[in-house]
Amino acid sequence: MKTRLKFILLSIAIATAFFPLIRFVLMKPYLILIGSIVSALGGILPYGKAVLSERVVAGTGEIAFDLFKYRKTILVDAASIITNLVPLIALVLATPVKWIKRTIGAGIGIGILMISHILAISVILIWQTSPSGESIEGFKIFIDGILIFALPLLYWAVWADKAYQTGLQGIFKS
Repeated sequence: MKTRLKFILLSIAIATAFFPLIRFVLMKPYLILIGSIVSALGGILPYGKAVLSERVVAGTGEIAFDLFKYRKTILVDAASIITNLVPLIALVLATPVKWIKRTIGAGIGIGILMISHILAISVILIWQTSPSGESIEGFKIFIDGILIFALPLLYWAVWADKAYQTGLQGIFKS
């Protein structure tokens, strides 16, 4: 019970510490980075050539894309998408393994989440530019409701099972 309680309390403390750091300090540069990647993908994805607009609002977490094909600007609220970095970092850093394993695990996890964030924003742009939004709406719901929500926990469970000597069960042994 002590190991489990310690893990839970440490996870909550780390998440509490990292949320303001990610939300108010790192969000704008991170959004500019993933927004630039999504813009670059515009040449191969259905929404066409896109330019990251100058309107990246740090406090609100919105990214604006100027889409040339449609002659319009689409605003994407990315704050809700990228906040899943917080539980991933908290879970990985609270896991009782060596710091080098935690650092590598967090790095790989952040890379995987970055790919999911790029995918989510690209799907939003495709959804908002498709003539009938229903064709991709189910995929958007899957990404928003399941992938963005569950991916940090799924990644952590697989990573912790491999990183911890006795597997995932060993972390929660009393």
